[in-house]
Order: sequence, then C-alpha cells, then structure tokens
Amino acid sequence: DRPANRTFEDWVESACKQKRVERNVLTLELTQLGDEREMDKIFHLLKDSQSVISYHLLNMAFPQTMHQQKQKISASGQELGSDILFGRRAGFSGTPSNLLPTHLTPCKFEEGSEGKILRTLTDEHVTLESPLGRALDAEGSQWTVQGVLDQIATADPPYNALIDTGALITG
Repeated sequence: DRPANRTFEDWVESACKQKRVERNVLTLELTQLGDEREMDKIFHLLKDSQSVISYHLLNMAFPQTMHQQKQKISASGQELGSDILFGRRAGFSGTPSNLLPTHLTPCKFEEGSEGKILRTLTDEHVTLESPLGRALDAEGSQWTVQGVLDQIATADPPYNALIDTGALITG
C-alpha cells in the first residue's frame, strides 16, 4: 500500500465519518484526473477537511510561496536611523523631544507642530479624558499592565484610540 493511497483513504474515511455520509468516491488508484464528475465528488467530500487543507498548505502552497533564507538580516530602529546605512535620514517619532538616538539629533520640529498637537489633544470634539484611572481606583485595582489591558478590553463604550500608552502598557 503506497503512502499516497493510505493518506487519501484516511482523508476519505475521516470526511465520511465527519459528514455522516456513505463513501461515494473511487479509490485513489482508480481515480482519473480527467473524470470531472469523480473529481467534483472528491472535491465536495474533502473541501472542508482540516487534514487536506493542512497538507496542501504545508506541502504545496507554503513551500512555493514562503521562501526561507539561510541568513537573517535584522536591525533595530536605532541602527536603521543611524548613519551606518544612510548619510541622510528623515522620519517621524511619536516622541516630541530630543530624546532620540544621538545619530538622529537634533530633532528638527516643523514650526507650529507642537501647538497643533496640543490643540488637537485638548479639543473635546476629538479626545476625551479616559475614565480608566477612575475605573481602576473604584475597583481597587492596581495600575498594572494587566489591569490597564483588562479595562481597555472590557470598556463600554469601547475605546476608539489609545494615545501614547506605550510606556503604560509595557511597564
């Protein structure tokens, strides 16, 4: 018994059992690829089979489309922003200060940009104070990463955006 036959039979048995139907397809050795009716029956029997889908992805789709490299090239944000790769750099940081890597200083702000940020963040039509702190205090919860994330995940109404919460979430 060839491995392909055994695999096909396992798939057919499993699919028939799962769908609670009698077998209505030929064995693999009797199946002709040009027989549209038979191929259609096999397709409808096996199209939802997790085993068939996994086999196809792992043995056909992924090897053809997800080429692996033997060597990984990586760099941190600081390295990418340094003068190692580029003599001249332009970019955006969510940190409006000169607390950037030394290769990126001095930070040159667009004139008026800090004022625009403040105006936007204090506009009641754009942002509202979060009840997060009051909710944590009312529950007797602590300001922990888990406590903050739990409050965000269960908020009603849900949050639309979190602004500058990186340090709070990462601890």
